[in-house]
Amino acid sequence: MVAREERAVKTIYLQNFEKYQEVLAYHANGDYHIRSQIDVTEEKTKGTYVSKENTIIGIYASIDGPVVFLNHEKYYLKTDNLQFDIEERSDSRRKFKLTKSGVPIYEYTYPRTEFVDYDPWSSEDDVDFFSWLVKISQKDHFVMNYTLGLRK
Repeated sequence: MVAREERAVKTIYLQNFEKYQEVLAYHANGDYHIRSQIDVTEEKTKGTYVSKENTIIGIYASIDGPVVFLNHEKYYLKTDNLQFDIEERSDSRRKFKLTKSGVPIYEYTYPRTEFVDYDPWSSEDDVDFFSWLVKISQKDHFVMNYTLGLRK
């Protein structure tokens, strides 16, 4: 699927979920590179990303709805039937799963975030990208909030 947003936007800029000083320049063709926050003067697109091992995974808003990307591959929430899930493991680890039409396309096992309850205002969803993604994707307004041009 060639989305309308790919024809209209050449590069988007996304703030790193965990590292404020990093911004991802993500091109419509799937190429990307990480830039320093101080070097980016362009407006950032609604969305975020993380870098885990050899994978860049993130989400951004488009006119076609939420787009999830894994390195160079893009998936559209509406048309690709994406599902996000976290499995709690007994060894203080979590396993994040991203599926497309029920078929796993990405799994990542990681230690539970250390900074939970760091302060009374933060929850696990505030410091764990995967937990945040699962939680926001379950909200009724998620698709609307990540679809450009659809504002209340």
